[in-house]
Amino acid sequence: MQAESWIQSLAKRNMAKSRRNRASKAHRSDPIAPKTVKPPSDPELAALRETRILPVLKDLRSPEPKSRTAAASVIANIVEDTKCRKLLLREQVVHTVLTETLTDTSLDSRAAGWQILKVLAREEDSDFCVHLFRLDVLTAIQHAAKAVSVSHILIHGTSRVKETQADNLCPLHACWRLLRSHIYIYITN
Repeated sequence: MQAESWIQSLAKRNMAKSRRNRASKAHRSDPIAPKTVKPPSDPELAALRETRILPVLKDLRSPEPKSRTAAASVIANIVEDTKCRKLLLREQVVHTVLTETLTDTSLDSRAAGWQILKVLAREEDSDFCVHLFRLDVLTAIQHAAKAVSVSHILIHGTSRVKETQADNLCPLHACWRLLRSHIYIYITN
C-alpha cells in the first residue's frame, strides 16, 4: 500500500515538474525579428558599433526605398573593413540581406546586397559559404540569375558573356563563383 502511494506521489510530482518546465519557456513575441545582440566589451568596437554599424542597419531596415538603397551601398563599402565586417556579422546582416535586401524593389539595393554577400564570401572562410548554402542562397541566386539573364538579353541581344565581363556586370555572378569554389574546397577537404 505504501509503495503504491509513494509511486503515485512520485509520478504526480514528476508530472507537475514537466508542466512547470513547459510553461516557463519564454517565447519571443516575434520569432522572425532579429535577436538582440549584446554590445561588444571592447570600448573601441562598442563605439564603432554605435556610430557606424547600428545607424546603417537601421536605414537598411527602413521602409523608405532610397534610404535602404543608400544603406546597402554603404554596407557594401564598409564590409571590406575587418572590424566592421565582424560587427556586421554579429548584428546578423546576412539574415537582413537575404530576407530584405535581395527581395527589394530597387535594383540598386539588390545589386548592393549581392555585393555585400560577395565581399563576405571572399573575405570569410569557406565555412561561411557553407552557411550561405544551408540558408538556401542558391534559390536567391537562381531567381536573380533569371532576372539578370533576361535583362542582359534585352540590352545586348545575346546571353554569351565572358566570366570577367559577367563579374563586372553583376556582383551576383562573382558571388556565385566564390560560393561554388569555397563549397567545392569544403567538400573535398
